[in-house]
Amino acid sequence: MKRDKLLNQKGFTLIELLAVITILAIVMLLAAQSVTTALTNAQRRSFIIDVERIVEAAKLAYTDALLNNQTKNSNQFCMSMDYLKTHGLEKHDDKVKGSVLVDVSNVTARYTVYLDNEQFSLNGVSLDGLDVGKLSPGGTVPSTNCGGNGSTLPN
Repeated sequence: MKRDKLLNQKGFTLIELLAVITILAIVMLLAAQSVTTALTNAQRRSFIIDVERIVEAAKLAYTDALLNNQTKNSNQFCMSMDYLKTHGLEKHDDKVKGSVLVDVSNVTARYTVYLDNEQFSLNGVSLDGLDVGKLSPGGTVPSTNCGGNGSTLPN
């Protein structure tokens, strides 16, 4: 009689429990991978937004330098992050280091960035071709002198 009671009990077998645990583990791995990818993409977009904001500040600083006759009759001007901070750059990630080159050899100004935020890097990329695909791994020492191009604007 005791034996019949044990056989009639309802419950899950060890195999069923292992199957459920395995399925849950696979679902967790897929979810973690999706979250990691989404986080990385958001960080890349954030860096691009910071770069665009920095270039906008460079445009304003260059216009200001033109109005104040500080362009030294040169076609290329290099603006460090320190220069941009003293000329109106606000609300950007303090981890971003580097410089922006303004090239006015043609009729229109062309902006080239040399920036790094320890996670992503843009080294010598023109604003025209700026997209997430141009990002390199960060941690490189960005050029604070625009890769040796251009003259530095006076403070």
